[in-house]
Amino acid sequence: RTDAAPTDKTPQGNLSDLGTVTIHVTPVNNAPAIKTDPTSNEVPSISGSIDGKHTTAVNEILTIFEGGTGEINDKYLVAIDSDNSTLQRQYQLTSVPKEGTLTLRGKPLGVGSTFTQADIDKGDLKYEHSGDEPGTRAEGVKYDDSFQFIVSDGDQNSDTGTFWIVVNPLNDKPEVTNTPSGPVIIDSTNPEHNK
Repeated sequence: RTDAAPTDKTPQGNLSDLGTVTIHVTPVNNAPAIKTDPTSNEVPSISGSIDGKHTTAVNEILTIFEGGTGEINDKYLVAIDSDNSTLQRQYQLTSVPKEGTLTLRGKPLGVGSTFTQADIDKGDLKYEHSGDEPGTRAEGVKYDDSFQFIVSDGDQNSDTGTFWIVVNPLNDKPEVTNTPSGPVIIDSTNPEHNK
């Protein structure tokens, strides 16, 4: 064989043997993702999670009756995170309901209180309405009560989310406020007797 002189189109004569290169990929911790409110068109989703649960964020309106209690479970509220389990996804309240109380396993929660996605999945988070007559909603408002939260994985936080609660009024018993001191005569034929 005859070696040709190198040209611009031929490689230089010194080539190394075949080798192996190892590349280490350092995972990046993704922040938890939420649906910020029930009307949001942006619904985050992931292809999978480390515990095999929840791949789509959920934030749906809870509807209860006046004076009632509603369970906030994973049909109503889910934060997703591909690299953290349901125990590691921790909600922190940034505001609380004004017309009722949030409870976790029967204990009231306040601003700064925390609970996990696992607590929600088990049905441990509840909203208890005060029993007061729901007020008239301002124009454009679609709910009677709400609370706000962020979700953390211990390193990163989600955007702020708002959870809405609709309270359906009940037909309350009438109350007599002025009781007469003597007998009341009702005579429907004579309006003068009906005072």
